[in-house]
Amino acid sequence: MICTAKPRKPRTRLRRVLAAAGGFAIVLVLLFGLCYCNGDPFSRFLSKQIVLRYLEAAYPGQTFTVCASGQDPGFQYVFEMQSPTSPDTVFHVWTDFGKITWDTYDMEVTGGMNTRNRLANDLYRDVSAALAGTPLQNVSFIVQFTPEDPAGSEVSLPAGDHPPVTLDMAYDKQNLPAVALVLDLQPAAGVSDLKAAADEALRQAKAAMEAVGIDIAAYQVAIWSDMDLLYRSPVMLPGEIAPAEK
Repeated sequence: MICTAKPRKPRTRLRRVLAAAGGFAIVLVLLFGLCYCNGDPFSRFLSKQIVLRYLEAAYPGQTFTVCASGQDPGFQYVFEMQSPTSPDTVFHVWTDFGKITWDTYDMEVTGGMNTRNRLANDLYRDVSAALAGTPLQNVSFIVQFTPEDPAGSEVSLPAGDHPPVTLDMAYDKQNLPAVALVLDLQPAAGVSDLKAAADEALRQAKAAMEAVGIDIAAYQVAIWSDMDLLYRSPVMLPGEIAPAEK
């Protein structure tokens, strides 16, 4: 007897439609998941237009260009905005599903953060050059507009003759806003009097800055052993730094 395979039942039209719909749904879910995690050109474009309309209302009379953008999962985009006429007018706007959630104009622009960062970068370069050839040439340092006292509280530097921070102000090492030079030292072998070592570093730093006309409002020294802070001097005005004993 010859055995033959039982013929398959032909797929009905409904089954074919359901199978196609299921496959299409899987593709849509995968695409949505991919766009949810990484963004997509369409939602990015819509978010950008929403940001531009928001800026027209929030900052009338100003123009901005989008110079960069990024995204977080969930159709959240961040746009970096730049004024074509003001170098320091750079800020960021966050969107979430097409809604504005935050912009940093008050902090970065009117709050002066961009201007202070630019001035600090230029000052860092000049301080590095001024310390070259001194005993402090390999010492780490930072420039701060709000240094901390030994207790960790912020110190407001007296303005004195120093100009205030203003948007787009030119960098002039001889006419700076009130800024502190903070030196980070590693203790030399055998040194036990940390205060005396800090005082000597303060004198050397002050002399180096004055030799090239850098207008530093205050000085401070912190002495570290690896990551442990051993000593932090008070924030000292130039006139408070005692000269070396003769």
